[in-house]
Amino acid sequence: MANSQDKSDMQQELSREDHYFETGDGTRLAYYVWSRQTSPPCRALVLILHGIGFHARPYEVVARGMDLQDATFAALDFRGHGRSGGPSGELPPTARMIQDIEDWVEHLQASFIGVPTFLIAESMAGPYGTLYTLDNPGSVNGLILVAPAVVPSWRQALVSGSISDLTSLVTSPTSPSIDLSGHRPRMGSNDSAFAELRISDPDAIHAVSPRYILRIGKTIAQLMTRRSLTTNASVQILHGDGDKVLSPVGSRILYHRLKSPDKSLVILPGANHILFWDQYSRAVFTIMSNWIAGRT
Repeated sequence: MANSQDKSDMQQELSREDHYFETGDGTRLAYYVWSRQTSPPCRALVLILHGIGFHARPYEVVARGMDLQDATFAALDFRGHGRSGGPSGELPPTARMIQDIEDWVEHLQASFIGVPTFLIAESMAGPYGTLYTLDNPGSVNGLILVAPAVVPSWRQALVSGSISDLTSLVTSPTSPSIDLSGHRPRMGSNDSAFAELRISDPDAIHAVSPRYILRIGKTIAQLMTRRSLTTNASVQILHGDGDKVLSPVGSRILYHRLKSPDKSLVILPGANHILFWDQYSRAVFTIMSNWIAGRT
């Protein structure tokens, strides 16, 4: 474990590279790579999938927070998100999302041959990352699910605008009528700085359509109705027991359904939904760092 001076030096050395790659259907997707200028070879490739309506660049906080000096981190802008191509603000069908992840992982692994690969999927990305891992045996060494979308919190029903959101399912299913700014970032995070970041970020999506939400729901259903959730990849699931967006009950159910020779579930007392921007973030980064380090 690095001391405080080492960590400060590591943070100063962290550099970002912006990239694009072309998927099988010709769409250009953006991704970002963070690494440190260290002499040892890369020992872990850590890939990050972002949450609902967001994009990849803010996830530099993960690369900075994790104590993995010899790791390379990369995060993808999903199709239609951030700087990636595709209809802006739209979420593709499940099969297209899974194929995009597959194309991206293969693209990166071509430059990191033999390096253990770990996939971190946050919130909305959880079902997609899990389905990708299940459908592509041996593609990744480990899967970390951070507050994965499985069971919504009952608190969602109490949010102002919930009734109109339901109405828009019928009246305007493709219109961006579901607000992701305002009270929602504050509801999901204990860190006011994250709420301000999410609301003011020009590359974040500030409203999504009912179809966007329905496609997430369809993906969750596709995952949870599978007869077998068996993988040889190591799996770690983290969830805050104070999550106001997605219930930790969902993570418990998924943990028990997943069949892996190496799996763990960590429920963090008092933590909210956004674990990377929280008073518990340091503990979360330490848990993930130690978990990956023990598997490289």
